Amino acid sequence: MRKTLNPCPSCGGEGRLAIINSEKAVVVSCHDCGVMARAIEYKDHLSTEDILAAIDAWNDRIGIKEGR
Repeated sequence: MRKTLNPCPSCGGEGRLAIINSEKAVVVSCHDCGVMARAIEYKDHLSTEDILAAIDAWNDRIGIKEGR
């Protein structure tokens, strides 16, 4: 199953996935304005489910621009 990242709700910019090994977390943030979604922590190894959860955290955020 392939998921795409929605545009940033603040500025419409591109979301990018980042793996933060020192924190054992994966997070999506906006390349343009820096807005971040909730980081998803992982245990020993990063899994596909962790990455999908990070994408969901980004895509399911309330849109600031739309006033939702």
